[in-house]
Amino acid sequence: LNAKIAELEAKIAELEGQSSATVVTTPLEYFVINEYGTISGLTEEGKELTEIVIPTSYSYGTPILTEELGKSYEECVNMINAYYINQLSTEYPISIKQTTETEYTALTSDSEVQNYASTANPTATYDIRYYKKTFVEGYNVPIRYIGASAFKDNENLQKVTMLDNVYNIESNAFYDCVNITELNLSNSLTNVGSYSFYRCKSLTSIEIPSSLSSIGESAFMGCNGLTRVDITDIDKWLDINFYNGFSNPLDYAHNLYLNGDLVTSYEFPNGTTIINDWVFCGASCLQNVILPETVTSIGEGAFAFCNGLTSINIPSNVTNIGFQAFAVCTGLTSITIPENVTSIGENAFIECTGLTSITIPESVRRIGMRAFAYCSELSTVSIYATSIDADLFDSGTSWFYCCDSSLIIHIPASVIDPTTAYSEYWNYYNDTETLTYIAYL
Repeated sequence: LNAKIAELEAKIAELEGQSSATVVTTPLEYFVINEYGTISGLTEEGKELTEIVIPTSYSYGTPILTEELGKSYEECVNMINAYYINQLSTEYPISIKQTTETEYTALTSDSEVQNYASTANPTATYDIRYYKKTFVEGYNVPIRYIGASAFKDNENLQKVTMLDNVYNIESNAFYDCVNITELNLSNSLTNVGSYSFYRCKSLTSIEIPSSLSSIGESAFMGCNGLTRVDITDIDKWLDINFYNGFSNPLDYAHNLYLNGDLVTSYEFPNGTTIINDWVFCGASCLQNVILPETVTSIGEGAFAFCNGLTSINIPSNVTNIGFQAFAVCTGLTSITIPENVTSIGENAFIECTGLTSITIPESVRRIGMRAFAYCSELSTVSIYATSIDADLFDSGTSWFYCCDSSLIIHIPASVIDPTTAYSEYWNYYNDTETLTYIAYL
């Protein structure tokens, strides 16, 4: 384990351009840390600090084996097959022996488990015992987690730096730290929990590491001071799993910088099949987007609030346009919905105030509530669908709520029977080929 810590510290030194000895971290006595290397908070003295650098490890003590854990672990004895040995957890130290042997072998790390498994007899059975941990001085635990609510409501913090030992930031970790102006995330960070940076309203910029794969619910909600987001790898950015729009710092920052250059246009690589949820939500810097023909689905909020977007194509293989996919794209003056689309999500084009006409192809079977609501310049809609799921009509004209008062909707008579309960939402008159409905606004 100490060798792994040394290797980690060497990596940090390389990235920081200095030896590990010169990396100055905040003294451990200011933190509350458990034996597994999770920071759960600051001491009373630590809460007075305005700047912290998260330490790389914590000296907690050397584990030794003591009494058995008790009945919750089947009296601490399990009999297993050799196949399962390398799947054992060493969260608690264990000892193991073949059932025909008299002496147990202590295993206190994953590497010891793996070494033991490599020599295990595949036809034998083994007894395993679980033990409590006690500690003596000298055991270095890597600090990899910032625990839930660890720094919540700390109004003194202004600068936070994480070296590359931190892998996970749990929910509410920096909730309401309203005075943080500088935040340096770990280059090993993979997950940011829900509401982690809620209302860090003094933060003006943030660099997202390419290691990050998941950002939880509303992690950056209320960070209304943000003006830029920096990234170094746009492919990694596109793969991030954003829980919702407030998970994406662009929702407030609006400006995405790739290696220092503002992203104003982007062409997705050929072979892309799904545009992930919320990936460019709030990116008003975007003006032009090109999607390849391989795309089949545009995720929830993928381009929501991209009010600088003036040009984007929807490829012919797309079947689904998600919830709020193009919400408040006020710069769009036209959009073509291709023949293979079967579903248009709720609020998909809400408040696209530049649109004047829409054609919905025959393939469409579902149109979500308020899909084109508040498109104030929308004056003509042509729906060529031969059938649309009936339950959607319960929302009536909310599809086009608050659109142009002269809006005319051309729709086949076979799709809506005006004598049904749906008719209360429509005024209509006959022409020679279809019933042409005028929305009741």
